[in-house]
Amino acid sequence: MFNILLQLLDDGRVTDAQGRTVDFENTIVILTSNIGSDLILDGTRRLLKAQDIGLDVTTAAEDYLAEEGYEPEFGVGSAAGDGSTPPAEG
Repeated sequence: MFNILLQLLDDGRVTDAQGRTVDFENTIVILTSNIGSDLILDGTRRLLKAQDIGLDVTTAAEDYLAEEGYEPEFGVGSAAGDGSTPPAEG
């Protein structure tokens, strides 16, 4: 994924493994991030707590998401940016 994005932003085109090229000259590319995901999760926890429902994220679930839910080239870390995994809240 990173190589495709680099081609797109650097060259304005993407070439696949068979040598076919797609030109992005007249294209608008919208990039998004999950930078606000911790705010969404906190809001969800507050709404659930108001209904006496808890949300616990187990270490096994965090490990699964780290393995299956992320591309390795983008890394996995906490919202604190220190590389640690945030603790589950109840």
